[in-house]
Amino acid sequence: MEYVICPLIIIFTLIIIYIINASFEYNFKSKKDESVKSNVTPRFIIVFVKENCPYCEELEENISKSNVKYTIIKLTN
Repeated sequence: MEYVICPLIIIFTLIIIYIINASFEYNFKSKKDESVKSNVTPRFIIVFVKENCPYCEELEENISKSNVKYTIIKLTN
């Protein structure tokens, strides 16, 4: 009798976990479909850069050479 009850408890537990997981996935999928609107136009770039970052410095140089309007916001520790 123990050999039958133990697998049934395991199967029942896995089914419950699957149902809970499926309900959470449904909630997250429905929230992802909502679109986010912003006031940033494609002709204007806002860049957040970190001090002493070589990649950020290179990005600043490339943006300054382009014909696009931009704003650079430097982040400090």
